[in-house]
Amino acid sequence: MKLLIEVWGNYHAWKEVAYTYGNKTIISSTTLPLLLDSIKPDTSIIIVADTLLEEEIAKNKITFDNNNNAYDSICSTVRDRTQQFINRSLANFEVKDFANSISVLVTPAVGTFSHTRFNGNPHNFFSYLYYSLAKTAATIAQKTHEPLEIYVDITHGINYMTMMTYRAIKDICSVLAYFLDITFIVLNSDPYVGSENKNLNINQIEKTKIKPQFNFFKYPQFDNGRWLKVTHNMPNEKKAQVNATLQEQLKECFTLTSFVDQCYCFASAVYNALPLFLVYFLPDIKMLTETIDNFVNIFFDNISIYHDDKLTVQQQADFTPSFVSLLQILLFAQCCKYKYNIEKQDQCNISTLHNLIKLYSSFSAFKSRIYRELSKIGEAIQQSSLPLSTYEDYGKILYEKNKKCETSDTEEEKKYKPSDTVDERNLFAHAGLTYNNIQIKREGDAIFIKPKKESIDDIKKVLQNNIPTGLE
Repeated sequence: MKLLIEVWGNYHAWKEVAYTYGNKTIISSTTLPLLLDSIKPDTSIIIVADTLLEEEIAKNKITFDNNNNAYDSICSTVRDRTQQFINRSLANFEVKDFANSISVLVTPAVGTFSHTRFNGNPHNFFSYLYYSLAKTAATIAQKTHEPLEIYVDITHGINYMTMMTYRAIKDICSVLAYFLDITFIVLNSDPYVGSENKNLNINQIEKTKIKPQFNFFKYPQFDNGRWLKVTHNMPNEKKAQVNATLQEQLKECFTLTSFVDQCYCFASAVYNALPLFLVYFLPDIKMLTETIDNFVNIFFDNISIYHDDKLTVQQQADFTPSFVSLLQILLFAQCCKYKYNIEKQDQCNISTLHNLIKLYSSFSAFKSRIYRELSKIGEAIQQSSLPLSTYEDYGKILYEKNKKCETSDTEEEKKYKPSDTVDERNLFAHAGLTYNNIQIKREGDAIFIKPKKESIDDIKKVLQNNIPTGLE
């Protein structure tokens, strides 16, 4: 499967040049028709900024009032005009059939122009872009098992948009790479601005296999319900009013702290390669999706539009870094569901855990550790004299297996002494399958494992204390 992503600046100002890619050359104001013809992507995404409204106001004298649908109207106007430009650009080439596979993503941006002013935080561009592309990634993971080629054309990108687009795509690819084989290709043409050259090569500036990497961070300063905050880029007298509104909108979200704590335990289980706890703490995907969508809706509800010397679009709220952390958790959980057909379970079939070893096929130490511990459990079950029709402590199973080889002076010393102590070093050294903290039973040929109820609170603490902490 092939995916083409282009980030665009102000296409109204582009001039026709001769673009060459491979052995093909076309004359166009954009690289799009040539790349569609050469790459033949299954899906294409064009990323543009809402600031393109400047051109519509300058040329068409469009006006907007500050009502509930005003910002939606701005995005619709920009999206429609961009789609019209795409259609005109493709009209003279034999790639018109690709038009239906192209989507235009309008993103919140910042900048001041002749007729408009867009105030806010550039990081909101990154957060919303990550949100949108993560949805695309989840859809791809659901539909295909094929290798994925992602082409990112930055020829037409400008300012922070180019760097943030590259960063978001590559980070999302690092999550997808746990589940799919991904080749990442970046394209950029010869420079045009400032030169007289109108024959431009489209150059491949990066081509790499993406290695799986879970670049997850927790942000304690924002994990108490502050997934959105009042933007700094706004007059002080307005901030208190906006904050009061925002807190009211987020009121229900403050009750999600316990749910998010469980999500972070899942993230830690992924990060530290603990497959039993990956399954045990797998988040409710529907609930997490609805929570994230709600944050996005609140962000857009807090965009105001007003007229002073210019039409001003004011972002009144900022996504905090914790928002992107939730997106990473959701994407990984969705891919686990689509690729491994797993649901959150209090108990787990050992065959599921064996299957999850494939997640860590690029991490030899993690892979070997999980395989070794699961093999030890299988061996202990085979040699156990206990019936195991109900759950028994893994420690007791090992004790019964080993006591035959030991001598004791008294009957008291022969008794199994249960413990639910969680030793942090042992938990990670044994892939979460420590004898003090799990229980096992057998149903026919199937072996089931679950965390020990008495240990779970301490396990949560260990997991949450062992994920990287990010910067604000």
